Amino acid sequence: MLWFLEIMDEDSLKQTDYKINMSALFIVLMCFFIPKVNAIVIVPKAPKIDVVSYVLLDAETGSIIAKLEETKPVKPASITKLMTAYTTFHALKEGQVSLDDPVKISKNASSIGGSTMFLNPYMDVTIEDLIQGMIIVSGNDASVALAEHLAGSEDTFAEYMNMYAEALGLKNSHYTNASGLDDEEHYASALDMALLASQIIKEFPEYFHLYSERSYSFDQAVDPTTKQPILQYNRNKLLRRDASIDGMKTGYTQSAGYCLVATAKKNQMRFIAVVTGAKSADDRNNSAYALLNYGFRFFENKKLVDNSVSYGEAKVWKGAEDTVGLVAHQEIIKTITKGTLKEIQRKIEIYEPLIAPLNLDKPIGKLSMVYNDKVHGLGLSLSTDICDNPLFGNDCDEFGIKIVTIWVFSLDNFKREQSEVIDILTLIEKKIREMIVDHKVHKNQIRIRSMGRINLLPLSLQNAIHDAEEATKHYSRFILNIAVAYGGREEIIDAIQQHLYTEAKSKKGIQQIADELTTDLISPHLYTSQLPDPDLIIRTSGEIRLSGFLLWQSAYSEFYFCETHWPALRKIDFLRAIRDYSNRKRRFGT
Repeated sequence: MLWFLEIMDEDSLKQTDYKINMSALFIVLMCFFIPKVNAIVIVPKAPKIDVVSYVLLDAETGSIIAKLEETKPVKPASITKLMTAYTTFHALKEGQVSLDDPVKISKNASSIGGSTMFLNPYMDVTIEDLIQGMIIVSGNDASVALAEHLAGSEDTFAEYMNMYAEALGLKNSHYTNASGLDDEEHYASALDMALLASQIIKEFPEYFHLYSERSYSFDQAVDPTTKQPILQYNRNKLLRRDASIDGMKTGYTQSAGYCLVATAKKNQMRFIAVVTGAKSADDRNNSAYALLNYGFRFFENKKLVDNSVSYGEAKVWKGAEDTVGLVAHQEIIKTITKGTLKEIQRKIEIYEPLIAPLNLDKPIGKLSMVYNDKVHGLGLSLSTDICDNPLFGNDCDEFGIKIVTIWVFSLDNFKREQSEVIDILTLIEKKIREMIVDHKVHKNQIRIRSMGRINLLPLSLQNAIHDAEEATKHYSRFILNIAVAYGGREEIIDAIQQHLYTEAKSKKGIQQIADELTTDLISPHLYTSQLPDPDLIIRTSGEIRLSGFLLWQSAYSEFYFCETHWPALRKIDFLRAIRDYSNRKRRFGT
């Protein structure tokens, strides 16, 4: 979403000298809100279900809502394929393989037995088809084929599965095969299965939709009677019972009983229910369904602590201001019983006396809360406000920051749900239109520039960008670059293409063009041509990656990563980034 970082004067903080000369700044911005609840609801106990073990987990908060023998190691049967899929997804993510890679099917894979997608040794099957065959129809043959292709053997692949299990903190899981066939050393707990399912949803959303597919037909598996591809149905019958249920995996062997990992999303909440050792397919379905309904009926997620709001004021001695606001170091979102938010007790303790200048990194107080009969505490620090001057003002001027770049929408963002894309682009257009008529933009002489494949945007947004650029094109005091429909790799491709188009007009041969190619010839064709490379790149939200931003320009940039999300990003967070940058020695490769 598009929000603009705005910095406000805070005299008490200006006792620290952060004078530096920066040319560009990159900030990733996010926003949250907190709702209000009043009613109290009496919560019954979790439903009684006849299974070996179960767990109901909130996927967002990690809260366990209901449980029975949740850490007990059990035979997971085909739920094993969640880890098989997770391991495969990582191989794809790391570029070891591609979805369209052909896989030779071995006799071992085709003869494994159990559930099947009807593979034969003579087939060449893509990894994408094998993934669908494994997830949708629970093909054991597909699982083994993937394992052999990715690791050379199923045994070696199982070692990778165990490595990922350890990395994810799955304490009661151990794998010996990719399909889930019974083995004394092959086990997992209900809690581990729930945590793994949650990780797949979070880490690999691009593949999650496969778990909701109700049927699959493999074009090489033809019914000899009808001569048509064999149509097989997803064994998770809950997909057809409730529209909110959108995954994930069933399992069954005679010794494991009937198992199920089911997940559903409703009212911005996602629960994962795991049942093991049910006596029948109907029992496992009904048990998982009862757990999910229990969660949605009686629980809700609430932001107990919001680190973007003030929790009071504290007296300061010898400062430019008599008081300072207090904010929590982090936000806390918990799954609580519906209607009990008002029962949560909060207590604020100030580490007095507070004498200016204050240490920005040191907590000046503590916020304690009591919920679920437990005391939870976290530090309080200085609260800084957000000014009404978009991105610029006295602070940026003071620090010598003349150019700021914000990335508001990537090319990859087009892959999101269409409704979400429309909402985001509509908000961007609204904010840009507001900036055109904002007197502060004109007072501070901020030039607005765009960068990215603007032609891919809706026409109304293109027009807004054009109008903003025209309205500010004569300004030069500050420059605000808005990266929208931007991708770092695509920027480099566009620059090379423009260079080739230019050189082609000179009637040079391709060999001569290649021999003469230098970085100095590419740079003028970048979106940031005639601008200096960024000195500092700030990445919020806890991500330790660039995500493809300014790949060419950031060769010698300094990076600063912080956990804070937007709009919780405060002036104090900004100053910490500046202070960290000011203490670095830049060598530019020397």
